[in-house]
Amino acid sequence: MNNCDIGSNTVTVLPDPLATSTKSVPASTSLDNFLSSVMRDVQACTDAKSVSELPTMLARDDVTPADVGYYLRTHLGRIQGGLRDALRHAKICNQLDVETILRTVAVELVNQYNRSRTQELQAIQRERDESAAESIKNVLRGRLLACMQRTELSRDFSAGEVRLLIKHAEDGNHRIAENMAGRAVRFLAESTDWQATANELCAINGGGSVTVSIEPLEILGNSVLLKASSAGWTLSIWADSGWMPIQASSAILGQAKAERAALDQMRRNAAKPPLSTGNGLFTDELR
Repeated sequence: MNNCDIGSNTVTVLPDPLATSTKSVPASTSLDNFLSSVMRDVQACTDAKSVSELPTMLARDDVTPADVGYYLRTHLGRIQGGLRDALRHAKICNQLDVETILRTVAVELVNQYNRSRTQELQAIQRERDESAAESIKNVLRGRLLACMQRTELSRDFSAGEVRLLIKHAEDGNHRIAENMAGRAVRFLAESTDWQATANELCAINGGGSVTVSIEPLEILGNSVLLKASSAGWTLSIWADSGWMPIQASSAILGQAKAERAALDQMRRNAAKPPLSTGNGLFTDELR
């Protein structure tokens, strides 16, 4: 405290509280201890009867914890500066003011962390879904091809011969089966229950679609497309330069029939005869 003489008057100059020494808060201080210390300083401010009784100013040290996020390590100074500017003209008059600002900042921080974690967890879930979907798609491709190959072989071989080819494939004798059939038949050993696998794909968010083809190209339905969604699946064949639905799960059967009816109407409008699907590799259940 200094006394200055101005004319005949003596003026007492009180120390600037902002110019008092500062108390460094280690970055390693636990949050509970730090907040307890802060609230003690707040109470000291309330109880002070003179400037000399005020606590020293808080100053965080320059050491950033090693485990803090990369963004914060890079932008902590800018964030501190922005917060200081935002509060520069704020009038903090009592302990409740401090607690209110602390609660406001804490809510924003928690909400921001919540948003970041939401994005992070959503990305993790998308990766899991994509991985699971791709695994199911691989199984689905094999099962669709198994159905297609068995139907295609049944046109050239007797039922007993087809069973023998399937047994060779199931026993791992693919070369024998292919020599007998005169074509690649490695999918004959796969299960033909592709509908169950299609339902599994529908249960995955954004399951997507699967397209498979076999030779020869002139066989109707040698290329099929299975589209899966949360509502259900549709099976379409490539015919007349477009995909035509021929089967669908029960949940979207009506929707698939309406789509098929619209395609058939387009053929009639173009003066084209109805497309015969009776000789395809899959049964046409929508006509």
